[in-house]
Amino acid sequence: MELAAAHQPLQVRAARNKQLTDGIPHMLRNNSHDIKQLAKRKHVYHVIPESGKSWVAKVVATPYPWQLHEELSALGLALKLVTPVEGYPGRVQVIKMEYLDPADGWVRLQRFTGDWDALHEVAMEALKSLQSCLDGKAVHGDLNPSNLLVRERKPDCEVRPSERPQVMFLDLAWGGQQGQVAYPPFVNGKAVRTVKKPDGQLISRKHDTQQLKETLGRCRRQQYRQPDTNSQHCASVHACKHYVRSIVFSGKPALFTRIT
Repeated sequence: MELAAAHQPLQVRAARNKQLTDGIPHMLRNNSHDIKQLAKRKHVYHVIPESGKSWVAKVVATPYPWQLHEELSALGLALKLVTPVEGYPGRVQVIKMEYLDPADGWVRLQRFTGDWDALHEVAMEALKSLQSCLDGKAVHGDLNPSNLLVRERKPDCEVRPSERPQVMFLDLAWGGQQGQVAYPPFVNGKAVRTVKKPDGQLISRKHDTQQLKETLGRCRRQQYRQPDTNSQHCASVHACKHYVRSIVFSGKPALFTRIT
């Protein structure tokens, strides 16, 4: 017991230092929690306490559409809120939500491997449900692949022809009521591919519909273009194409290119 007590300050200091070097916001730091950032350049974290269920924490410094989140959560289309909002100086808020374990079948849209036609139908229906919130005036604004969680089917259950994929919306920070919320300034054009010069434009339901269709189509095409990495033949074909392209565009073979 005395040895454990002597080592405890060192363990606490190590946990504190790791959270500091990992850039964990101060309002989330806890020496008894394991905290991991879920997405690069986004303040979204997976918090794993020593006991009890883990949760997701999102740190925002802009107004958040709480009513939209609660209505979507009641429809099963957004993560459930774990605790009430926690406010901090500088209008900073911490949103604590349930964590959906990948072991339960939930994956990012890019990793979906099921029936894309069925997923497209379910996703468009889910968007209509989202748009029915806030008295029929709700918009999301950021329907990129990273903001859609999907599940082909529940694990450990029989596959039935009638069973459909499930969809859940993430990151509602840009969302709200149509006519009252706009795209942030200096927004990356790749984030909103279907709107020209979106900076400062009001977000519309039409924008959401176009963006969701574009996102689904893009991820579907990317999946079908991915080569079989376990196939030596595919690797050889890819190397040959790279070799030919290097000659066509530069007139010289690419350095260190091997053809098997």
